[in-house]
Amino acid sequence: MNWMTRIAILFGRKKFEEFAQANPQLPDDALAVANTLDTYAVVNTAIQKQAVMSVYCQDCRFPGSAHANDIRDPHAVPIQRQLLQVEIICNGDPPSGASLVVQLLFGGTAQSPTFALGAGNDYALINATADNTVLPAGTPCSAQIVTPSGASDVVVKLYWQLVIP
Repeated sequence: MNWMTRIAILFGRKKFEEFAQANPQLPDDALAVANTLDTYAVVNTAIQKQAVMSVYCQDCRFPGSAHANDIRDPHAVPIQRQLLQVEIICNGDPPSGASLVVQLLFGGTAQSPTFALGAGNDYALINATADNTVLPAGTPCSAQIVTPSGASDVVVKLYWQLVIP
C-alpha cells in the first residue's frame, strides 16, 4: 500500500467514524460502503494533484542542417498544459554569426515569444514560466526554426506542466 492510499484511508476512516457515530442504526455493510465512497474522493484528489506535479517533455528534432521555416513534431495531448522551460541543444555545428532562433506554433499559429541559442553555444535552457504560455487540451504544438544561423542537428525540448482544472 503506497503513502497516498494510506492517507486516503486515514481521511476516509475519520469520516467513517463521524458517519458511524451519527448513524448507529445502519448495518455494518452500509457503513463499509460509506467508508469506501468517502475514501474514493480523497484518492481522486490526490491523483489529480500528482498529475499536476508531473512534467511532460516534448522533443522536436531537426536532423542535419537547420533551415529557416523548418517545422517539426506537431504533437497534441488531451490535457491542458503550461510551458515551463525550453531546452535547445545543438548536437552538430553551433550557430555562427547570429543566434539560432526558435518559435512555437500552436495549432499552426506562430506564438510571440521566441527562444534563442546564442552564437557559438551548443546548449541553452530557457525559463518560460514568465510568459504564462498555456496550451489548450488537444491543440497541437510544434517548433519552427526562424533563424538557423548555420546550426545543425538541433533538438528543441519543451517541458510542460499538465494542468487539471
